Amino acid sequence: MVTAKVGRKEWLGCGGLVLFVGATSGLLFLLLRLRLPGPVAGGLTGFGAFVSFIAYGFVQGSLNLLPARRLLSRAARGEQVLEDGQPAAVSGPIHAVEGQVPMEAPFTGRPCLAYGYTVEPSISGKKRSVLFGGIGSVPSEVRTTSGPLHLLGLLDLTELPVQRCLDPEDRRRAIAYMQATTFEQLDVFDWARVYQLGRRLRTETGPFRQDCRIWSTPGTGESYSYAEQCVEPRALVSVVGRYSGERRGLERDPEDDLSFVLMPGDAATAARELSRRIRWRVTAALATVAVVYAILWFVVMAKSP
Repeated sequence: MVTAKVGRKEWLGCGGLVLFVGATSGLLFLLLRLRLPGPVAGGLTGFGAFVSFIAYGFVQGSLNLLPARRLLSRAARGEQVLEDGQPAAVSGPIHAVEGQVPMEAPFTGRPCLAYGYTVEPSISGKKRSVLFGGIGSVPSEVRTTSGPLHLLGLLDLTELPVQRCLDPEDRRRAIAYMQATTFEQLDVFDWARVYQLGRRLRTETGPFRQDCRIWSTPGTGESYSYAEQCVEPRALVSVVGRYSGERRGLERDPEDDLSFVLMPGDAATAARELSRRIRWRVTAALATVAVVYAILWFVVMAKSP
């Protein structure tokens, strides 16, 4: 039997979960017990503990962004020192490495160094499921103030803005691409799985494409919506990863949730965006717990003699 090694990050996450849920639900139980018998107070506390559990997931996800924010802040201030095997953030214009040329985005035809696309059914006012999706890239480097750094892995483009393909020429090009493409079949479309496949199949010596689908027919015609993300040459980007001195580049860091997630803009812009996201998520999670607990308490107070 193969067992997975539980690291320090996982232990801290579990410990934080126990403390957060235990403290908040324990306080709620003590308050409810002042007005209610034990079994009823326990039942309501169980509901409150469930709310705390969900809220902690948002808090933990936000805290996981802190290492990347710190790296980006140091890079923005010019305080970062690249050390072999250590986490690092790089920022600057992105270019194809020497000997490589940009590829063509499949839907818009723009020159790009990496792209992602999705095809969904066109259903107004309803949640849509991705039926087709794909990624592509060419070996690239970020030209920093200390010199070029190769990006030694598959870039995750989920932080980039999505462009809907509404132009008739873009839709014509998208339909032609879909009809000419061989797809990898998936049971459920999940970007994490697509990138996992891509990391296994991609090489560092040439262009790469990965096309996936969960549908058995081509996504063509007016009943489909086409969207694309594109990294154009010389775009200003920021990337977090692990520095390799031997290969003079940045590798994916499996311990960082934002490793190799391409962020638009310089390091200062990316750090500010992460700070804003962390504050919003933590505030929203704690406010949700406070509101739910307050509602439970006031309902009990109102119905108590």
